[in-house]
Amino acid sequence: PSFEDKLRSLVARVCLLLDIPDTVRRPRKFLLEKFPTLEHAKQHLGDAEVVQATVSKIYLKTQAQPNVLYTWIRRRQQPGHRPSYVIKTVSEQGGQRIEKKQQLTRRQWEAMKQYFDPNRHYVQIRRLDFFHDRVFYEVSEFLCP
Repeated sequence: PSFEDKLRSLVARVCLLLDIPDTVRRPRKFLLEKFPTLEHAKQHLGDAEVVQATVSKIYLKTQAQPNVLYTWIRRRQQPGHRPSYVIKTVSEQGGQRIEKKQQLTRRQWEAMKQYFDPNRHYVQIRRLDFFHDRVFYEVSEFLCP
């Protein structure tokens, strides 16, 4: 195991001792018959905080950037809150995948939208996020494409 693997293991153990959710990602995917309503989720999850949001993701052109696999900008809108904006660039250097994320302003988001990649789809997702039994869940419904 690498140093990073050992460090992740240490963080997971500390989280277990402190009885807080760990940061280890174990993605598991399930196909639901239909997307649950916010009210239905709150009713069945008791006092768990359930957050609903709409996410829009636009992939940008990356031809002039060497080693860049892809770049996207994201707008996340939660009802009753201001939207948040992020840019993520994924590149490869020395056989290692590097992901960089950065917060954007609305003005930066609007300016970057014009550089969309016509060969990639615009993605719009409706999400429900919640913790249940110390595990984080994210239920996604792809609205577009």
